[in-house]
Amino acid sequence: MARASTTGARWTPIGVSWYHASHHIITSHSFVPQEGQAVPWQIGVYKDELIDGLKEMAATVYENGSKIVMQIDHAGKAKSVV
Repeated sequence: MARASTTGARWTPIGVSWYHASHHIITSHSFVPQEGQAVPWQIGVYKDELIDGLKEMAATVYENGSKIVMQIDHAGKAKSVV
């Protein structure tokens, strides 16, 4: 399974290589508001500094003619304190 790093919600090179090999992708659960993060290795979509990594993820997928959908969730009461 591909995931973000455990230290900051950034997309990792391992995740990029995993997604490069796939054809139809639904990402691991991602979070938009930072307080909605469930676990440390979720993909974050909550600040501008994460955009370049997300663009790299999308470009890697599109390079093979694949499709990608981002699964977004909020942990609610079960959120992680990171």
